Amino acid sequence: MKEYPYLEGQDSIVEKIKNLPVFKPFNEEKLKSLLRLSKIRQYESQEIIIEEGTAESWIYFIISRYVQVEKQDKIISKLN
Repeated sequence: MKEYPYLEGQDSIVEKIKNLPVFKPFNEEKLKSLLRLSKIRQYESQEIIIEEGTAESWIYFIISRYVQVEKQDKIISKLN
């Protein structure tokens, strides 16, 4: 996993985030405040984001690529 600092200069990523339905109600100022608290992480293919059964304090938004969710070794959801 690679973790990137604040989104300064990452205009294409910020545009993708602004277009996610959950962020539509946010005005520009509120969205920028939220993004200052955020991190962008890039995962390699087959890398586990969250291990089943563990607690996590982050909320994840998939802004590009592919992810699948597995429970007890069965795929329960895929996003392309």
